[in-house]
Amino acid sequence: MPADFVFFKIVQDRERRARYNTEKTCRDQPGDGKEDTSLEHLEDRNTDPVTGEPETSGKKPKKKHPVIRGIVIGVCGTLCVLTAAVGIFLYNGYRRMQEQYSQIAPTKDDGKEALNLDRVKEKVALLNYFVNKQFLFQENIDAQTQENYLYYGYVASLGDPYASYYSANDFRKLMEHQDGVFIGIGATVQTNPSTGNVEVVSLTPGGPAERNGMLPGDIFYKVDDQYVTGKDLDLLIAENIRGKEGTPLTVTVYRSSEKKYIPLEMTREKIVKETIKASMKDDIGLIRLTEFDEVTPEQFKNAADKLLGQGAKKLIIDLRNNPGGSLTAVLPCMDYILPDGGLMLKFKGLGDEHEEFKCEDGHELSVPMAVLVNENTASAAEAFSGAMQDYGKAVLVGTKTFGKGIVQSTFPLGDGSAVKFTTQRYYTPKDQDIHGNGLMPDVECELAEGLIAGTQIPEDQDNQLQKAVEVVNQKAAAQAMQESAAEASAVQTAEAQTEAEPESETGATQTTAAN
Repeated sequence: MPADFVFFKIVQDRERRARYNTEKTCRDQPGDGKEDTSLEHLEDRNTDPVTGEPETSGKKPKKKHPVIRGIVIGVCGTLCVLTAAVGIFLYNGYRRMQEQYSQIAPTKDDGKEALNLDRVKEKVALLNYFVNKQFLFQENIDAQTQENYLYYGYVASLGDPYASYYSANDFRKLMEHQDGVFIGIGATVQTNPSTGNVEVVSLTPGGPAERNGMLPGDIFYKVDDQYVTGKDLDLLIAENIRGKEGTPLTVTVYRSSEKKYIPLEMTREKIVKETIKASMKDDIGLIRLTEFDEVTPEQFKNAADKLLGQGAKKLIIDLRNNPGGSLTAVLPCMDYILPDGGLMLKFKGLGDEHEEFKCEDGHELSVPMAVLVNENTASAAEAFSGAMQDYGKAVLVGTKTFGKGIVQSTFPLGDGSAVKFTTQRYYTPKDQDIHGNGLMPDVECELAEGLIAGTQIPEDQDNQLQKAVEVVNQKAAAQAMQESAAEASAVQTAEAQTEAEPESETGATQTTAAN
């Protein structure tokens, strides 16, 4: 048989099989126990390329001649040329199928072409066919893994650094309730959206990470043998950082100041999550907030009430290295300080969708306040700081904040899996757009040279804290002067009214007499 005929027969046969309907359930491959999704094992039938319904002609495609494989081996001398030619012919066949299945592509409201699911299904079926027929390492194929990676790729295509697809197993791990206690290494990390790097923000004093030499600013490179780049942050923490108490792990970090990779060996321990630390210094109450989560609102209110009850006349709220957390947790904290009925945050989503959140607890704090911020103050912590700044409730002291002003939502998908992506942008009461911009402090103050943000710095060496003390004292003095001036003005007004009252009465009497 001439080689040209063999080549044509191969192309004709493969193109015919590529047109088979892929919606039927696939039969198992004999012997390997794995699901076979190849087109050859589908029920033989032709379908209408537009409706997808079976054709009524009753004709079935011809079976491939069993001798073709032997003939192909016999003409292996022309294999390189044939391979290129087969690829061209198969591509042309695929293009013809695309035209059949995608005469009219759906569009979105903005006029852009929407994802054509029919075309995707056809393309995946074609890829699946070639992999099942030609891929050498068939033992590596796992159907569930293949499916998950299709979804991972879809979400990755959004270009959203905060978007993730979670398989059912992934999502179950994320939703495990921790009650404020977990087994880990005592490091707070966040993803830098511009680089994708997982960076250490702060360390739990005395925790495994701090004891074994990790520093704020270190970049996670590997956890044991797992590379960190490209992995969802929540999954990295759930799968690689947390684990059984007493189990060892090695975190390899890149330290830019030393320009080298450093492996740090440590053991997982029980870490108690404390989001609030409160202390008194003279008549100033200091509240350090490490993050905003479900326990924060109650802890914050209790800490503020306790400090004021102990005689605090001013407050400093330290949000340095606070990566944010839940916006539903930060709102009650803002509500506790701001005036009743006041706007706290505005959320804007797709199109005209928007939400506003206003104070409603009937409580307001009026003592002089300062809020400490730095380049690692992010997300919910920025929302808090921006509202305090807009209302003039607190003076922002420190350095420009991180600049994350968007909200992610997680949607369960019914089969145990879930997807997370950005759904809203938020604005401060005076419409400050935080995302990509950050907040500029009212009083700029860089951390003194030699000090490392995110580590435990003694108060007498913390120049940013000392600046906040200075600012809050000045604010208190200015407020006292205003109050004194207001009182003096009120007294003068009252005295003037008292002096004017007898004259008015005399005038009234004289007028009556004259009448």
